[in-house]
Parts: sequence; C-alpha cells; structure tokens
Amino acid sequence: MGSRVRINEYALKGIPDAKPVYRLITRWLGPIEAPALELDENRHRFQPSP
Repeated sequence: MGSRVRINEYALKGIPDAKPVYRLITRWLGPIEAPALELDENRHRFQPSP
C-alpha cells in the first residue's frame, strides 16, 4: 500500500544554471497546514533525496 503525497512544482527564476522545474514532495497534504509558498521558502531545511 502506498502513501499519499503532495507535489509542489516551482522554478528558481533569475538563478543562473537553475533547472527549469523543481519538485518538492511532502506528506503534508493540507494547504492550510503547509502552504506551498511556505514550503518553498523553507526548502533549504529539507534533505534532498539522492
């Protein structure tokens, strides 16, 4: 049985050599509990998967 996840896509405009699209995957499903902009602003706290 799988887990439900939420995927937020965003771009880092104005950053040289940035990829066109980044995806942040989280188990926080509710936009009130974890707004997309807040997740994006705090993405540096998360460990990227290999």
